[in-house]
Amino acid sequence: MNAETLRKVVQQQKSLGKNAEEIKTLANSAGVIDTQILPILNEFFPIKTNLELIKTTPKLKKKTELDALLHPEKHPELKKLTTTNNLVTHTNITDNPFWDPSGSQIYLKKFERENAKIRAQFEFYRKHPGKIKFMIILWSIVAILGYALLFFWASLDPEGIIYFFLRSSSDGDNYNFYSLFFPGVPLIIYLVKIRNLQKDLVKKLVADKNHWTYNPAKNSSHWQALKLKFPDIFAQGNKNQNVQDEFWGNFKQNQKSTQFYSSIFEFTEVLGSGKNRSSRTYYKTIFSIKLNKNMIHKLEISPKNGFQRLFKSGQSFESEQFNQLFL
Repeated sequence: MNAETLRKVVQQQKSLGKNAEEIKTLANSAGVIDTQILPILNEFFPIKTNLELIKTTPKLKKKTELDALLHPEKHPELKKLTTTNNLVTHTNITDNPFWDPSGSQIYLKKFERENAKIRAQFEFYRKHPGKIKFMIILWSIVAILGYALLFFWASLDPEGIIYFFLRSSSDGDNYNFYSLFFPGVPLIIYLVKIRNLQKDLVKKLVADKNHWTYNPAKNSSHWQALKLKFPDIFAQGNKNQNVQDEFWGNFKQNQKSTQFYSSIFEFTEVLGSGKNRSSRTYYKTIFSIKLNKNMIHKLEISPKNGFQRLFKSGQSFESEQFNQLFL
């Protein structure tokens, strides 16, 4: 049974008053598998998010919406609604897993809890549009007062304040100098927090629009799985290794669907000890696609160095920018 026929059957059954669960059971009994029927059912029975369920449920309106969204286990009403919301349970269990280079099972709703926190923050600021402005003004006042106190101290004892900020500790580092920036630190932290929330929300919207899965959190366990399979790429650093901003999905080109995985690989290199201790954190963009055939040869492309730029490889690709960078 093709997709168009299934679509007509679902439309007919819906007009007869059947819900998504009943239509799915009927389709399964006729030999239609979940991967065929679920996408069509989702067209006729859009899945409500937990946030939408909270808004449309009188019992939950009496509770704190954000708390119910972030901690559904505390609210039996929400748990009951979620399990009876037609396709939510089936989508989490039976939909096709996305391809993952480590071989992990990744489903569409796997990171729903992490994304719920983003939506919760967005809903909070949407309902309280003046909150961001208020916090920026508050922390700006704190910064102004902090610097005003420093200037007042400088006017009373200019030599003392200069000595305080220029004095070095026993190990030779001048930590007091960094205290000059303390009054402005809360404001900077808050602005960075809002900026990161904006970025995460945009990424979440892009993932939802394309039916991809997005994980905004730092994922150390997935890094471990990737390292076991691709040690040449992921066995780097000796501290804080993780992958973040992960996307799983597929894109279509020339009527062909290609599955992909992308992320940011973060790791820190710590060298030396004591006074000679130094560390540097690296961020590498990872993008991988699933190939339909196994490659028996290793293909590695890296930017040309200054010496290699003197020679031409004699090959070229469609992208001129790619040719200039690698060939």
